[in-house]
Amino acid sequence: MNKKVLIGVDGSIHARHAVQYAAELYQSLRDVSYCLIHIQPTISRYLADEAEKTADGRVKLETIHKKNHATAIELLSECRETLIRLGVKTGDIDQITQPRKHDVAKDLLDYAEEKNVCALLVGRRGISYVTEMMMGSVTSELLTRTKLIPIWIVDNHVQSRNIVVAVDGSPGSLRAVDHVSFMQAGSKFDKITFLHIIPKFSDFCPVAPVKQEEEIDALIKTSNQKCTDHFYCEAIKILQRAGYSQDDIEFKRFEHRWFIGKALVEEAKKLNAGTIVVGKSGSGQADHLGKVARYVINKTVRSAIWLVP
Repeated sequence: MNKKVLIGVDGSIHARHAVQYAAELYQSLRDVSYCLIHIQPTISRYLADEAEKTADGRVKLETIHKKNHATAIELLSECRETLIRLGVKTGDIDQITQPRKHDVAKDLLDYAEEKNVCALLVGRRGISYVTEMMMGSVTSELLTRTKLIPIWIVDNHVQSRNIVVAVDGSPGSLRAVDHVSFMQAGSKFDKITFLHIIPKFSDFCPVAPVKQEEEIDALIKTSNQKCTDHFYCEAIKILQRAGYSQDDIEFKRFEHRWFIGKALVEEAKKLNAGTIVVGKSGSGQADHLGKVARYVINKTVRSAIWLVP
């Protein structure tokens, strides 16, 4: 089955990192192909309506549209040539450009859902909480809005091919396992580690310490053990259907001293992870970006994040 990945490009250094990451993945993934997409800028509806009122205005408006289209084709051609130069076969590259209909994030997600792609790959830009609150960004909007399409975010040049999958026993993390097993079927990274951080009472209620906190932590640990044991059984079934053996995957579970997100980031560094896979929300819901996923995205550098809704 062909695995189609949509790559959003805009001429920035961030987009070039995404293209380079895609080319490197191509060397290890089987049956993957790419579609480069660029959403053209547009002028406001008010100015467009005003321009349509006169012959001269209509000519200028058409000139702008043609220029935007020509610029988009040139950009897509450059990205296509980069992929080819880095080893991607010509037949495995498509390209599409279209004028902006709504906003860039919605247009990208609409196209991704329409074409039923396996993932949307973009460069990282302005995804810190402060930046998101003050001015927003295409990347942060994609992370917030996606309900079906996994979003792959690339920060700078990714060198390691090791992959870490953050799991917590939730339906969301099981979808992350399924996504990785599908994309990796028939091929594999240098090392794949499924990483589970054992939660504590403070992870659920950080501002309300109680006298019995140690006892509660013990109960949480016991309950979590049962949950994750069941989760691991289901995850192994998914991986085996994709052609993996238990020897191909390492399951690692440990207690933490910090916030779960921080523990994940620190452990991923120790494992030299080039790609970190995380569910959008720990509760398995796709309506918001969970605090663990947000922390991992904000604090991870020189790596790729696969966010799975």
